[in-house]
Amino acid sequence: DKKGKTQLISIRLPVNLIENLKTIGQMEKLGYQTLSRNILQRFVENRNQFIKLISENRKLEKEIEEMRLELKRLK
Repeated sequence: DKKGKTQLISIRLPVNLIENLKTIGQMEKLGYQTLSRNILQRFVENRNQFIKLISENRKLEKEIEEMRLELKRLK
């Protein structure tokens, strides 16, 4: 199960971004690395949900178009 596993990474971030993350982390009572991980996790979850909704939307649009064509054929 990969969900519980973590992997150490190295990433270069602008100093002011790290300072801002530390400030926000203090307000949230989180370390800046934990805050950063939480932000990335939420972003990925939201993006995956967005992709899923777009896919469902395209499927529905295709079904609607097929129904329109069938309706025209029946007229």
